[in-house]
Amino acid sequence: MLITLVMGTDKSLSPSSSQARFCRAEASPYCCWGSREYPPRCLTSIPSAEVAPLKRTLQTYLQSVADPSATDVVRGLDETVQPGTGYRCLNPVCDQMCAWPSGYAAGRPTRFCSRSRRQMFDRVQARLAWEVDTLEAWLQQADLLAKDRAVLERAAGQPRWALERYPDTGVGVGRPTSSPGSSSG
Repeated sequence: MLITLVMGTDKSLSPSSSQARFCRAEASPYCCWGSREYPPRCLTSIPSAEVAPLKRTLQTYLQSVADPSATDVVRGLDETVQPGTGYRCLNPVCDQMCAWPSGYAAGRPTRFCSRSRRQMFDRVQARLAWEVDTLEAWLQQADLLAKDRAVLERAAGQPRWALERYPDTGVGVGRPTSSPGSSSG
């Protein structure tokens, strides 16, 4: 059985290119691209015997153990795939990475790359939540015309959809308060 790994079709890239690619065939950022071999092995078919076996998740590992103990869980941590040590900032408009703290007394893991990104996240989340709550409160009005109801439902859909990108983190600013028909806000 052969597995074909295609890393890209850009003809301008060559093994000597300064734009290094990660080679999944060898699990190294330097294989193939550092050699004189062309086309690189990672762009061609390779036997599946050369590919390292995939690790299981902790969930599938523990499902395979009858009546797991704490020792089984600890052993499973070494034999299973671990979560990454870096993830994107929780702010949906940010591309920066946040790293898991390491070392002695590393502290609480960060969710945002900076204080300003967290504050912006909190403000946008609060505004979107307020808009959804306000529009849904207006939808509860009994004397609402059918065409106005349809407009309000569509209008509430977009901030509700955007709010899915801003999960509740349990900290931050509260929602602005106002009731339908009030002039505050």
